Amino acid sequence: MEKKDYSQFIQKITHKQRQEDGSYKTITNEYMRVDGRVKEFTDLHKEQGKRFKFSRTFEKDQEGNIICHAKVFSEIFGVAEASAGAYGQSTVDKTNPYENAETSAYGRCLGFFGIGLLGSGIASAEEVKDALIRQPNTEEPVIPQPKQGEEKITPSQSKYIHMLSLRLNLTDEDYMEILEKNFGVISSAELTKSQASKFIDILKGYLQNAA
Repeated sequence: MEKKDYSQFIQKITHKQRQEDGSYKTITNEYMRVDGRVKEFTDLHKEQGKRFKFSRTFEKDQEGNIICHAKVFSEIFGVAEASAGAYGQSTVDKTNPYENAETSAYGRCLGFFGIGLLGSGIASAEEVKDALIRQPNTEEPVIPQPKQGEEKITPSQSKYIHMLSLRLNLTDEDYMEILEKNFGVISSAELTKSQASKFIDILKGYLQNAA
């Protein structure tokens, strides 16, 4: 049987990666879009006469973000489950949060089956682009400066940050590196209320990618 070509669904994504010496190197990786993963998956099942089923549910977390819990059943591969969220960091997240979370969750399920993997991990092109939107696209990191008189981090934010860092199993060194890279501080106690909110979004993004 002739092997199908899914190259039209593959995207090259370029970003700058920080090196140990503090310099930045341009990295280019290939990722398959979720629509390509779905087509490869459905084509395979049709060719073998096997059944499959997609299902999902939605919920909102305590911050009001949309979380999609997806499940894919396959007579070939079995069952895969994955979750993904829309955290309002991109235009798509803000305008189509349900669709964006659903796309990412299904993409991860199919990635667990090995569908559409190009040696760049389970993340799809959509997820990678969304993650990169959250990072400054410059040669040097941009550290947001607090406005004069801005409120300091709240106790509830501090508690939530601590909970997220525990779920991520962050070492003290990793925790401080994230703070210093993004905010120029080494303790969350030094953050303002708005910076703490951004730090929470960063940690939640790491947690999503680690799922």
